[in-house]
Amino acid sequence: METEPYHATTARSKVPAGFLGMVLLVVLLELYIGRRYPPEVNGNSNDWRVAAELAKRQAAECDLLCFGDSQMKTDVQPRVLEPLLGRPTLNLAVIAGQAPSSYYLFRRALRAGARPSIVVVDYFLPLLTSNTQFNDEQWPEMLSLAETAELSWNAHEARVLGNWVVRKLFPSYHRRTQIRIHVLLNLQGKSPSTLLAGTVYGRNSIANRGGLVRERNTLNHDDLTHVPPCENPGGFTCTPVNQLYIYKFFDLARAHGIRLVWVLLPTTPAWQARIDAADPHQLYEKAMRQMLAQYPNATVVDGRHANYTQQIFWDRTHLDGLGAAAFSTELAAVLQREENEGLKSNRWINLRPYPGEPSGAHLEDIIDSCEIVRADPRNHWR
Repeated sequence: METEPYHATTARSKVPAGFLGMVLLVVLLELYIGRRYPPEVNGNSNDWRVAAELAKRQAAECDLLCFGDSQMKTDVQPRVLEPLLGRPTLNLAVIAGQAPSSYYLFRRALRAGARPSIVVVDYFLPLLTSNTQFNDEQWPEMLSLAETAELSWNAHEARVLGNWVVRKLFPSYHRRTQIRIHVLLNLQGKSPSTLLAGTVYGRNSIANRGGLVRERNTLNHDDLTHVPPCENPGGFTCTPVNQLYIYKFFDLARAHGIRLVWVLLPTTPAWQARIDAADPHQLYEKAMRQMLAQYPNATVVDGRHANYTQQIFWDRTHLDGLGAAAFSTELAAVLQREENEGLKSNRWINLRPYPGEPSGAHLEDIIDSCEIVRADPRNHWR
């Protein structure tokens, strides 16, 4: 019996069904992981996503905007500032925020129609010494592809753009830490609670107009006096990309005729001593004074040595709800006095000593938000 000869070219031309099946399986798995592990499973990532949405949805309605990192987010509360200043206020600071995140949120708010008369910003010194890799997991939650490409170009790091693309295409990589935690907890017979944590943070941020109100610290406050020694004593070094975006932020405020207030937020005495040891020549303060000389629309409000007691700190660098209310009240007084008297030649204002716990309306803190979300998870956006 004669058989037809085997043609290798014919075999190779067939559709590789196995390969296509594998690709389809990967796509379905990534889609499932993207739905199973949304940004809410990570408190930091969800915080950045919420801030980006607030910048587009609510910033246009506000006359005072706040930017920065977790210190700004916890210590400066719009619910306190608004009634004292009579200005609609929104806090767009993000946890572990760096100079580029503040700039892009500020620019996004302006493009959404915001025209604030005042912006308040902070730059936590340890974060200024960190490069963009510190927030690899957060950048994709906030930045568009074009913004990421711009940051990558300005930072001279192709890795920034590559990180964004990979994390957008592969949720299994982007959420690997949360997946690992969930698997380990399930193996131990425990119920994963990271989704609830992210939802609680989102609820609290929305309820407090972008602020995050910490609960009272029930631990031994003596623990706040112990801090690790400074790892790199001898001077302050800001990374080039952070320095560039600080100037871009200030330039943006000046170009739009916006009054800018740079805030140095209080920490526990022990932590402030650590920071002072890290910068014995006060290079950070000298750099700030140089910025003031270049930008006549800027003022510094210095609360580093206002002697806020340890009892109103949630941890070594963040105030609890009562401490935040006290600081926000003092900041409002400074802003109001400046508005009434105008900018003076001395634009470095040292905050007066801690005046004591203020009286006023209760702010919804994390414990309150947790109880609300547990009672009805749909309340996290209300």
